[in-house]
Amino acid sequence: MKSFILLLLAGLFCTQANALVSVTKSSGTLNELVSVNAGNPNANLQLLLNLTPEKYEQLTGKHMGFMSKMALKLAQKKAKASLKATNVSDSGLPQVAYIVLAIVGLGFLGVGLVSDWKGNDWWITLLLSFLFWLPGVIYALVVMNKYY
Repeated sequence: MKSFILLLLAGLFCTQANALVSVTKSSGTLNELVSVNAGNPNANLQLLLNLTPEKYEQLTGKHMGFMSKMALKLAQKKAKASLKATNVSDSGLPQVAYIVLAIVGLGFLGVGLVSDWKGNDWWITLLLSFLFWLPGVIYALVVMNKYY
């Protein structure tokens, strides 16, 4: 019974998130703000991330209910994940290639390529790989977690 209730509540939240998106698209004030940043999709995501219920009320003049506020938080969470995914894809090195380099003992190359040879992470990985292969692999995988 608990799982059925949780499933029902999840369905309600998902429909409310879709309703919020349709409300924000139909809203004239928000639509004008989005059209200003039409060339930069990251700016639209930043606009969504910075939106609070108070700002929404100022822009549209409508009060947000509890379900709308929860839908806004869900949409902001998805926007953060989307923004993070676009930043990861800019690194240029696939995650599988990074893991293979780390296991072979050339994890410092992967760390250097991903971080554009800035910082000390690739030096630490190089030293650990040459001195003790396993700590170099572990450190390279830990650094990989930061970038992916």
